[in-house]
Amino acid sequence: MYPNVPQILSLCNVGTVLFLRLIQSIVKFVINCCVDVQVILDESMRKKIYMCICILLYTYQIMSSIQHLKIAICFHLGYNQRFEEFTPYIDNILACCHKTDIYITFREDSDPTTMCLNKYPKASIMKTTHGCDTGSFLIQIKSMLNAKKKYDYIFKLHTKSNNKTVPNWRGELLDATAGSPENVENVLKLFKEQHKVGMIAGKRWVLKRDINFQIFQELCERHKISSNGYFVGGTIFWVRYKIIKKMFKSMNLDWEYTLCERGKPSEPSYTHAWERVYGLMVNTCGYSILGI
Repeated sequence: MYPNVPQILSLCNVGTVLFLRLIQSIVKFVINCCVDVQVILDESMRKKIYMCICILLYTYQIMSSIQHLKIAICFHLGYNQRFEEFTPYIDNILACCHKTDIYITFREDSDPTTMCLNKYPKASIMKTTHGCDTGSFLIQIKSMLNAKKKYDYIFKLHTKSNNKTVPNWRGELLDATAGSPENVENVLKLFKEQHKVGMIAGKRWVLKRDINFQIFQELCERHKISSNGYFVGGTIFWVRYKIIKKMFKSMNLDWEYTLCERGKPSEPSYTHAWERVYGLMVNTCGYSILGI
């Protein structure tokens, strides 16, 4: 159900509201001056016409604001052969947001740089060897901060695999957040309307668990992060860039990265600890994680 006219007006900026008032005045003038129109259009129909105008203008405003957002896509290519499985999600974001940078990390000995640049010529490509996708995200963050980039949001994804226990893990993390241009628009609209939402992810994987292993506790204490809160299992999410900038601008990212293990470690590990910490940072900064 669409919001009523006052609700729409409350969401629009001042310029749009003034334009809507002008349209309303013109519609009233035409209806009051034209007897034939007065007969054809009863009060209910007039309200519907005005409502449609409001909805169209509000939709245009949302679309216009989305196109001007600055987005960073952080993609860890853990398996080169699965590159094309994940490019549609990236393409859905590019279809909505024209000011988007792409950071791709890879771990395999076979260098996928040519393949990646053929698809995304302006992407930043880096090889990483520690921490799987969670360690690679540290290097991607370092690259953004060193270049003094300014973004509104980051979308973090990686070549996540399904398993026998959770056969649609990847879909549950990606479909709602980047499965179509419309879903991308919905995420950005939620960020715009819910100012205290700092991270958005697939609903099933917004988790809260007691985590007691020592590496995790030491990491939280070192960076003054509350260990009580939510995180995203699977580390595919949208996050406000200002949270990342605040938490990482003074951190020794090279050192934290080298602490992460090579290969795919078993828990407990720094690699798994960072999976939790990315979400807990959002809670520490006073924001919430929204599952959709």
